[in-house]
Amino acid sequence: MHLGNMVIYGAGSIGSTIGGWMTPKYSNIYLIARGEHAKAMKVHGLSLCGSRTSKPETVAVNLVNDLKEVSNAKVVVLTVKTYDLIEAANDISSKLGDDVVVVALQNGVDNQRVLPDYFSKVIYGIVGYSGMVLKPGFVIYQSKGPIYLGTIGNKLQNQIEEICQTFNLGFETEITRRFQDTVHSKIVLNLTNALFTLVGLNYQRVTSYDKLATLASHLVNEGIHIVQKAGYKEYPMKNYPTWRTLRLGLKLPSFFRTRVLKETMKHMITNSMGQDVLQRKKKTTELDAFNGYIVALANSIGINAPYNNTLHKMCKEKFRRSNFKPLAVDDVWDSFNPIR
Repeated sequence: MHLGNMVIYGAGSIGSTIGGWMTPKYSNIYLIARGEHAKAMKVHGLSLCGSRTSKPETVAVNLVNDLKEVSNAKVVVLTVKTYDLIEAANDISSKLGDDVVVVALQNGVDNQRVLPDYFSKVIYGIVGYSGMVLKPGFVIYQSKGPIYLGTIGNKLQNQIEEICQTFNLGFETEITRRFQDTVHSKIVLNLTNALFTLVGLNYQRVTSYDKLATLASHLVNEGIHIVQKAGYKEYPMKNYPTWRTLRLGLKLPSFFRTRVLKETMKHMITNSMGQDVLQRKKKTTELDAFNGYIVALANSIGINAPYNNTLHKMCKEKFRRSNFKPLAVDDVWDSFNPIR
């Protein structure tokens, strides 16, 4: 398969970084972008920065407003959030049919349920880095990849190898033959997103790092226990701590947990849920794809998920408020009192 024209569908932080990294190495790549972000990129180019202090790199990316503007598109890299997946799949399917290879870069497992109803050739990607659109046309990122590519049943090996080789021209990409283990390992790592959003990490002063770190450790350790009981194993991912390290979180002295969290915050980009709720004021989030999924998985195998269940219910109620404001850590801590 010759890849030909490749379209990135979704110009958030992940879609923008992929477009910016790939364009100098692969000219047949197009980024669908609209609004102020698109206007800024058309005038000034796309600026990418590895941290808030390093010198940005500016790239003139190929911008389009619609799929119809790209002829003979062979690959669509789908970078929209899970909650926009059905709308995007309908659009792609109606305009390109089933001839394209779709590379789906959503968090969680919902894309495995939705996309096969629209496309016969779907490759899934687990994103192992974080990014943020700091302002229109300017994106910061944690690291240049990696992305882990896999398929259900390890199918489409020729296509996945060619896409992996092409992606590696611009950023680190690996093929995982343990796709479901990789997906669930990333879900575990995302279980703190809702907690950090709820307390406004990076948006307001944290009054108790010890309590925040303790709750985060409980959420993640509970998630590890549940996915293991469900039959999944750890897939070590770069940029993230191992399960062994995460398990130690509850066994270490409180001052050490606090120190680790504070040190981590120095290099932390606000997670995607925080960007949705606190920056964009959205009411729709990936909460169900992370904590909600873990609760459902626990129920399906007959075990409890008290920490993730409590957080899921709390965030479900708080995030839908039009005037949501982050809570104090002490107030969130008290909400977990019955199960601590």
